Amino acid sequence: MATAAPTVGLHEDSASIVSALVSRARAVTGMDIASAAVRDADGLFPMTVYNGIRSDAYRALRITTGAGLGGLVLQTGEPVRLPDYHRSALITPDYRDAVDVEGIHGIVCVPVLGPDGVSALLYAAVRTTGTPGDIAVIRLEGLAAEAGTGLHHLAARASQAELAAVRQRQAIAGRLHDSIAQTLFSVGMLAHQARGETDPAVLAGSLAEIETAAGTARSELRATLADLCRVPDGRGLDLALVAEGRTFTAASGVPVWWSHRGLPRGLAPEVTELVIDALREGLRNAVKHAKADQVMATLRWADAEVLLVLQMQWGADADRQTAGAAKDRSGHRRSPGSPGSGLGMIAGRAKGLGGQLELIVDPDPDGLVIQRLTLPAPAYDA
Repeated sequence: MATAAPTVGLHEDSASIVSALVSRARAVTGMDIASAAVRDADGLFPMTVYNGIRSDAYRALRITTGAGLGGLVLQTGEPVRLPDYHRSALITPDYRDAVDVEGIHGIVCVPVLGPDGVSALLYAAVRTTGTPGDIAVIRLEGLAAEAGTGLHHLAARASQAELAAVRQRQAIAGRLHDSIAQTLFSVGMLAHQARGETDPAVLAGSLAEIETAAGTARSELRATLADLCRVPDGRGLDLALVAEGRTFTAASGVPVWWSHRGLPRGLAPEVTELVIDALREGLRNAVKHAKADQVMATLRWADAEVLLVLQMQWGADADRQTAGAAKDRSGHRRSPGSPGSGLGMIAGRAKGLGGQLELIVDPDPDGLVIQRLTLPAPAYDA
């Protein structure tokens, strides 16, 4: 008896999500092969998980942007299918030898969108010539979306654990203040009162030492409490954004799923303020225009930049054609708005800081609305 393929989104780590994704991809399409190339730390996509693969050459593939079928998908951000990989003029020949060794002809590749862009490439293929059908592509896109949601949830849980650790440190600091600080204060008072005792020549010196020690202990304790309560550099922005998201969810009922990538650091006040304002405006538009039922939010720390990315799908009541009417030559990329609009003002401020605000609108019913703010963010020490 065949075993049911595991559900993609219900897993505790990204490796399990991708493994389930590949298993289900082959099951729901009935194709000969399914595999996934997962982005590594260098930004490449090595073929990581596979089902039905026979050759080491295919397993050893590492996909780069612009090369082969996967590279084309990375460039366009859209699914691509080919009736015969070897004869296709749409792609470069970089991986053709490995594909020929595997005996692949008809093939489709779908991007899996994680918290900070394409996290994986999902492939399904047959060893006969023929274009994969619409139903197979739709099913693969559905699986990819499910996996992307799972990856967002994992990132959100990791962020919540980190925030919980910060809160725990602050709670410990409060308890220390309520106990040890009060005790040391009492010791100091007692030492002060003891100055009136008899034999001052003996007692005064000893009690002065006690008082001094108590004062030193209080100073050290205050420094320790300050360290415990200090929010790590850059984490203050993370906390502020999460708090904004919670306020938005409480008012609108629309959840915000957070992902935080990279190493936080201190930011100039004007950069921090603009990131928070961009989040507020994006969340308002998610409800007002996209009618979204959830928002995926990512704060990504790059070497010299900070990026805030909001992604959402159209709600059932959204006017997609009106919202997506102003496409330009880039496909679905739009101007963020007139100079006097909310997004227009955000875009102007971003430009003034040397950054940019992008708005990508796909009016297709299953399309995404993406708001991406990129700002220069050199280290800043207040």
